[in-house]
Amino acid sequence: MSVARTQAAVEYLLVRVKSQEFAIPCSQVRHLCPHPILLPVPAAEEWFAGMLAVGGEAAPAVDLRVRFSMSAGSPPPCAVVFEPDPPIPGLPLLGIVADKVVDTVRIRPSDVVPPRHMSRPFRRFVRGTWHGRSRAVYLMDLDAIAGSLPYPALQNEPNSSRGL
Repeated sequence: MSVARTQAAVEYLLVRVKSQEFAIPCSQVRHLCPHPILLPVPAAEEWFAGMLAVGGEAAPAVDLRVRFSMSAGSPPPCAVVFEPDPPIPGLPLLGIVADKVVDTVRIRPSDVVPPRHMSRPFRRFVRGTWHGRSRAVYLMDLDAIAGSLPYPALQNEPNSSRGL
């Protein structure tokens, strides 16, 4: 593999959850919802924000503030909808709600360091850390988030890539 190919920058969408910034691969982002309409689901777990209306479809939405063990507070002002990769049967789209969409950035893989010695509660949902801004940016592992959710599609369908 050539050096130029390994140094190719990847585009990420930056979102803020409380005081932390997270990077989401733009290749997986399907919709941005600046003012999401979340339909409540009775008896749902606390981290489940509701069903997100996306262009005539509904996608379950995860409140990252709760999932990452941060206090939720007010309703989330934005949502990002992505396609889990690999696809999850019965769950083509998944939404995550955050406090703010910050920016888009291009990050070279060589600029990402493993999340070693991280004691933050969201550690298992992070692939690496990038220090290209005034604060650390955590590269979100969307597959780990999707794979950690107790949806029936995840419970009933064996998928070795998710460790189920």
